Amino acid sequence: MSAVAPETFALLGFIPVAAVAALVVQGLAYGGGSVGSQTWILRHASEVPEAATALPACAFNPAIALGALLGGRVADGLSVAVTPWAGVVLIVLAGAVLAGFRTPRSEKEPTWHTR
Repeated sequence: MSAVAPETFALLGFIPVAAVAALVVQGLAYGGGSVGSQTWILRHASEVPEAATALPACAFNPAIALGALLGGRVADGLSVAVTPWAGVVLIVLAGAVLAGFRTPRSEKEPTWHTR
């Protein structure tokens, strides 16, 4: 869902209804992603909740800062209109990296959480 918002801005951002819809989708996807990942981490690291709740902050804060830096550089160097397309490129690259790390799980492989 989060990958759709930059494309919507790039293609239909000049239409107010489409821009508002893209903002709503982006907000729900981002909000759900952070809450979902924190819930998953706490479920699998319930013995150390303080460290587990610090992990998302350690991941999200640098990602937000890096995104703002790169977005600003793209906007200054090229144009503001190119910025959503740069986001789309980064989303595709991130998906490719994640797909490269995905390995099938066997039935006998132990999991982290065994309750």
